[in-house]
Amino acid sequence: MGCSGFSTPRLMSATFLFTILLLGNIETISARKHEPKNLRLGGTAVDDTLEAKQISDLPSRATNTTVRELDATGLPSVNESINTEDRFAGGKGLAAEDNNATEIQESLSPELNDVDGEGKDEELEELPPLEELPPLEELPPLDSEADEEEEDANADEVSSNGTDSTAEDVNEDEDDTDSDEDESAVDEIPFVETQNVHVEGLPFGDINVLVVTDVHSHIGGHKHERNRDADYGDILSFYQHLKHFCDENGHDFWFINNGNWKDGTGLAMGGNASSLVPLLNQMPWDAINIGEHELYHQKTVELMQESMIPNFSHQFVSSNVHLVSKDGKKHMVKNYIILKGKKHRVLVFGFLHDLHLPNPRLNIQSVEKAVNEVWFETALREETYDAIMVLAQIDAEDRLINVINDKIRALDIGLDIPVQFIAGHTQKRQHKRVDQWSHSFQAGANLDTIGFVSFPVNATAKAKPKDAEKLFEYAYMNTSAQSLNHILGDLETFPTERGQNMSQSIQDTRHFLGLDEVVACPVQDYHLDKHILGKQSLWGLWQKQVVPNEICKHKTFCIALISSSSFRYGVRGSASTGDEMTVDDIVAIAPLLEPVYHLGKINDYAIQRLNSSLNIDSNQHHHTLPTFVMAGELDEKGDYDFYTHGRDLKYILPELERLFVKDVEPKTTGDKDTLYWLRYAQDTWLCPGMLKNTKVEPWFQNEKALELEKDDVIDLDDEDVEEDEDEEEWVLPDDGYYGYSPGGEHKVKHPGEGLVDKPKGPTSAELLQQRAEAAKQRREKNAKARRKARNIAGVIFGALVLCVPLYYIGRTIVGAEEEKEDFYDRKELKAFKKNKMKPMQIELT
Repeated sequence: MGCSGFSTPRLMSATFLFTILLLGNIETISARKHEPKNLRLGGTAVDDTLEAKQISDLPSRATNTTVRELDATGLPSVNESINTEDRFAGGKGLAAEDNNATEIQESLSPELNDVDGEGKDEELEELPPLEELPPLEELPPLDSEADEEEEDANADEVSSNGTDSTAEDVNEDEDDTDSDEDESAVDEIPFVETQNVHVEGLPFGDINVLVVTDVHSHIGGHKHERNRDADYGDILSFYQHLKHFCDENGHDFWFINNGNWKDGTGLAMGGNASSLVPLLNQMPWDAINIGEHELYHQKTVELMQESMIPNFSHQFVSSNVHLVSKDGKKHMVKNYIILKGKKHRVLVFGFLHDLHLPNPRLNIQSVEKAVNEVWFETALREETYDAIMVLAQIDAEDRLINVINDKIRALDIGLDIPVQFIAGHTQKRQHKRVDQWSHSFQAGANLDTIGFVSFPVNATAKAKPKDAEKLFEYAYMNTSAQSLNHILGDLETFPTERGQNMSQSIQDTRHFLGLDEVVACPVQDYHLDKHILGKQSLWGLWQKQVVPNEICKHKTFCIALISSSSFRYGVRGSASTGDEMTVDDIVAIAPLLEPVYHLGKINDYAIQRLNSSLNIDSNQHHHTLPTFVMAGELDEKGDYDFYTHGRDLKYILPELERLFVKDVEPKTTGDKDTLYWLRYAQDTWLCPGMLKNTKVEPWFQNEKALELEKDDVIDLDDEDVEEDEDEEEWVLPDDGYYGYSPGGEHKVKHPGEGLVDKPKGPTSAELLQQRAEAAKQRREKNAKARRKARNIAGVIFGALVLCVPLYYIGRTIVGAEEEKEDFYDRKELKAFKKNKMKPMQIELT
């Protein structure tokens, strides 16, 4: 039984054949590992060979791909608290594919009932290879020529007609009323009846008013919130349908903007509202009040005087704000107007809460002084009207509402003349009965609510003296396109032509300004109204993460203290396609671009006393959030670097002086709250498949686009503002231009245009391609490493297999095999067995 069998030709041949086959199939095995697989995109199985058109057709807006939440609740009573549920927040769905109305089950899934947008779309599990994706330059541009031609055609079809609801110049004689009505009419948006509108639930009365207030430039809606996704185009479509319904049924109906339309998004920041005003000029307002945010910067005031007020010369009303032009003449808006409907006339005033702004071109009277002016009494006594409406940038429960109402009643024009207050400023949904025939109503803020109020005329009040409480009615409507359409009776086609044009104009402007550029993908939402110790508290995030990283720069002895009104919105967005956090989402958190100031070194005792003093009211009433929020720990005694925002210096500096902290010299750090939020988001919340987020330089980061003038309102003294003689002013086109018209010949000059070439961040479609490219590169790198490892292992294994036959072939050649066979003879082996001895026990010689 020797080993010579290993050296036979048959064994050698088999071994060689096995080795060759093994090496030849290594690449085949590796290739099979990389065959195309079925992927899942957004929960739907798709093949790896995804066409370019399929990728380009992927939705870029969450509102176009997600069924909106629908809910309907009852009408709250007059005496309910301010936290009443939404009266109208529901409806039925519209099919997004063919615009045909389809019925949706009333009992929706939990995902669709996620009011706060907590439910997120499925994330992309695996992406197609890069070669199957369209290159970036092949994606259809947002402002394509075809879209422009279609927009031009749509614009050409639109004609202007006079409206039935117009504002009368109060200084003209009665004989000129008809001519004034024609001249003062807002351009009526044409409407062709193609559907039957059946309004459900709105409480119509003698006078009916649609209200938006404190929108703060959120005219593009809230894409992360499915029950707040309507933009001004949807609001315009809703108004057109409702206006047509009221005209058909003989209702007097008006559309009101109660002011504070600035400071909330990137469409208008600092003193530059040149991108927002042209869009507002396209809305068919019947009356417009002035809010405080329109008055903070002189540039905004001048833009209103040059563009907006001339466009709405008979709609602007302000009873205690006087705009002073450059030549020193008091201008620009009327103290009151009269709205004339089909049946009734309404006397309208406009008030701003008591406010002092150190601007020589503004004259803001106190409310008490304004209502005691001669013109106020003259208007109430001599004008002809059926009811009174007061637009007030004042809280619905503020004492100033009673000051105005008491003055009206004191003039003995009738205790039963109905007075409806349209309140605002404090960003709440609330209402209050002022007296028997007076009611105050406030419709939210930031375009989260559309308000509807109806109230009686004087004749109805006299005829039904016991029904006063029933005659003042109201409704809160969520700004969801689907719920608005449901109120109209689920129309087959809800968007009107003019509404679609408005939506497109908003999208084009946002795209031009780079507001839709993706900056981050947050892991969760953070809310302003959560307790500061909660996991989803925006202020908790600011305390624990933002300040240490972006303001203190990881310094140990560092404190920041700012007002709890500094931030206006929460963190929204996710890693789902179309739901990423954009530049505009960052601006929504901190829209005022507040500068950060360093007050130097302040001892721990003074900081503790300062914090307690500023929060004495909130501590006594156990508020969820203190009046001033402090970040940083006073663990040890000593001096701490102290930081705050510019708007809070007027509160902090006097308190420090009272605490005998002297020689405090605030110095700007050159940073702003909006920008440190942007840096934190980009560095912290990475999007899937990205090693780091694309750095975005927003238009408002360019100081030239936001530079203050000497007349601009700031918290510091005038001498702290240096005037730049070379400052480039943003100017509008020549006379006759009062706004951007889709498809028109005028072009809006946007902030930052022509000054700097800023890098563009990715849109959702572009981010999808970047993720695909990154995923493909990782797959290729890993596959290459695996192939290399397999090849090396195969070579080593093949070499080992080849060594076996080569070893025995070598032994055969040198004769080792024959020697091994004759080492013991048979006789010796028998002797071993007979004596029961082992071979190794015999000493060989």
